[in-house]
Amino acid sequence: MTPQTPLPGFPLTTPEAPRATATLTLAFESDWHVGSGTGIPGHTDRRVVRDHRDLPHVPAKTLTGVLRDGCELAARALDDGKARGPWHDLLLLLFGDQPALSTARAPARPRPATLSIRAACLPDPLAQVLAHPTHEQSRAALTFLKPGVHIDRRTGTAKPDFLRFEELVRHTLPFSASLALDLSGAAYDPATHRAASALLVAGAALARRLGGKRRRGAGLCRIHLGEDLEGGAKAWLETGGQPGPLSAPMPPPSAPRQVQASGKPKTKASGKSATRAETWRHLPLTLTLEGPVSIPSRVTGNLGEGPDMIPGTLLLGHVAKVLDAAGLADTGGALRRGAIRVSPLTVEVDGGPGLPVPFCLASRKGTAALQVDGATHNRFTDPEPLGQFTAVRGLYVAQGANKLECLPPSDRPALTLRTHNTIQDDRQRPTEEVGGVYSYQALPAGTILRGEITLATALFDKWAWKALPQKLSGPVSLGRSRKDDYGAAHLWVNEAKTKRAATPRPRQDAVTIWCVSDVLLVNERLRWDPTVTALHRALRERGLPVKPADQAFIRVRRLDSWQRRWGLPRPSLVALAAGSCARFPLEDGASVSAERLAEVQAEGLGDRRAEGFGRLRINHPLTTEALSTLKAPPTGGTQDPPGPRPTVSGQATIARQVTRIAWKTWIEERAALLAGSAAWRRTALAMTGAPSGDADETDGGTPSMSQLATLRPMIQDLGTPAQDRDAATLVLDKARTALAAVINAEIRRPPLKATAERVQALTDPETFWATMAANGDEPPPALALNDDSEVRATLHPLGLGLLLQ
Repeated sequence: MTPQTPLPGFPLTTPEAPRATATLTLAFESDWHVGSGTGIPGHTDRRVVRDHRDLPHVPAKTLTGVLRDGCELAARALDDGKARGPWHDLLLLLFGDQPALSTARAPARPRPATLSIRAACLPDPLAQVLAHPTHEQSRAALTFLKPGVHIDRRTGTAKPDFLRFEELVRHTLPFSASLALDLSGAAYDPATHRAASALLVAGAALARRLGGKRRRGAGLCRIHLGEDLEGGAKAWLETGGQPGPLSAPMPPPSAPRQVQASGKPKTKASGKSATRAETWRHLPLTLTLEGPVSIPSRVTGNLGEGPDMIPGTLLLGHVAKVLDAAGLADTGGALRRGAIRVSPLTVEVDGGPGLPVPFCLASRKGTAALQVDGATHNRFTDPEPLGQFTAVRGLYVAQGANKLECLPPSDRPALTLRTHNTIQDDRQRPTEEVGGVYSYQALPAGTILRGEITLATALFDKWAWKALPQKLSGPVSLGRSRKDDYGAAHLWVNEAKTKRAATPRPRQDAVTIWCVSDVLLVNERLRWDPTVTALHRALRERGLPVKPADQAFIRVRRLDSWQRRWGLPRPSLVALAAGSCARFPLEDGASVSAERLAEVQAEGLGDRRAEGFGRLRINHPLTTEALSTLKAPPTGGTQDPPGPRPTVSGQATIARQVTRIAWKTWIEERAALLAGSAAWRRTALAMTGAPSGDADETDGGTPSMSQLATLRPMIQDLGTPAQDRDAATLVLDKARTALAAVINAEIRRPPLKATAERVQALTDPETFWATMAANGDEPPPALALNDDSEVRATLHPLGLGLLLQ
């Protein structure tokens, strides 16, 4: 290989943009535990972390930390024991700086990581099948509980009341993760890619344990990056390969620069858009979250909070990047003029983007939101009912039509909370000195969000947007910590449509404004002004003859964000929160046409409308009509019957292992339940009571202990699972022969003979499995087709032995 070519198995996408991908596989050699920080009271003290499909996985932060530790050892060895050297610099290039662990003066901006590692999960075909509701028992069999005690250091004995149960994942399960290496941020030497691949291979070989209790036998594993990559890295290192000089270890942050917007400048602080007379096209967006997405909102203690939607600001960079790559002229100018706008992405409701519920709606305290029979009312139109009512919050409603016949469908996005920790190197546990334990609030994986890209029709015709939806669609990374556990999503962009939200219906008395996104308004001094007065002023500037609001329900939201390129916090934004609404009476004798209202609604109000701010609904029926007489929202009809139980077409070996584990767990639980029942022993084994050492041959049909002892050598091979059908058949045939000798014996011991006959009957597969599945307690279904018969045959000796213990 030449130094300019990448190592096999970690290929570059293009020589001009050195982005490489690889697959990491985890082969565990012992059971392991990566904790979620939670437990089940009275059952489990420490649970393993699970993904959105309720399946165990290795978090990306854990995997990144373990791999970094291995690479640090490798870099120290390759640098001949020196604390700093070319390999250490390469390590910082891959994993970034750790300012919390550094004793030196922190740089102005920490170096970002160029290596992205996703969570290690089960193979996708197997994970999809295990996530199905019919395989709940198989999911539960992936883990088991390990008991433990706390040893008193003074006495050397177990402390009382210190029994604990920790959940462990079985080591037979395979896990894999994706890696992405992006060296395109600066002009590095071409050999850097080869050296980075070699360092990762060496670090993976040194990373041998992960998770909790890894110094007590748990978490033993091997990390593989592929045979080709590992073989090439080993050969290259043996020849004395060294990383090239990092000509730009970290590109300096670019200073903020003033950009002169094209077109006519604004004349006022919230001046009129240059596209006021434009017609608009709309590209519907669908975002499917493949992993949790956390959007920074505010930090409360050690909790990083986030909103329940994705701001258009996060997708604006992706849209601008695709447009620039497509060679479209004046993309920046179009964004600054507001000719291209990206709306916030909200939870899907009734097949479209949900709108934040208006604050004018209130529901009776103690009842669900948007209920009929007077439980929900519109404070703009409905008389104030008796009782305690609270404003509806955190709900998204369907867009609806010009007239309401029933309450609109609604949904409340679920937010998940994920806990992480920072490990101190010398103590190897979380401590306050390096950050300790912290949590992120995030939208869970599997959530479907919808929005739209709005663009001027003239721009659409000029740029020939028909080919762009396909270019805009694809995988994206959003939010914080998007290089590891968060941010993975897939964006789908549909063809452009001219259909817009329902045209506002003009009213003779007032104009009702409903902010469906945050609205940024400024006053004469260019300061943020999130007030009804500023909203009234903005409407007047748009030519609407309205008086000051006679009724308003608003809330203020402060938005804080971070500029990654500059390494500085952005100025805070103070906005009218999405859901705020106000009613403005029309001036005496004035009227407003539907076309003018539609124009104002399409343009929006305030600043930064290209990022999704300032979106409105005017005279929407949900804010102008009485709700007390409406019917309940539609339920969506009857649900389709569940489809056939899914099975694994690939991954047959591991699917068979999981099925075998699930069946073994079910057999152990079922056998303990049956064997502990006196009624079952009487009917199935002809034992009228517990065996007694004083019973004789005529004692009520109960075998004595000495009689039962004669059966144990005959069934001693039972109680362990057989490896295959032939081994199981051999064990059962041996037991049948021995039991037949007892049955045919001419000596007088009828109690033992009856018990032997019942035991011999249980050596028949049909009789045994019918006994085990009595009362409808069926074993878990197999993950792969035709695996039931194989598992039944090999686990028959195990189950029979457990029944007779």
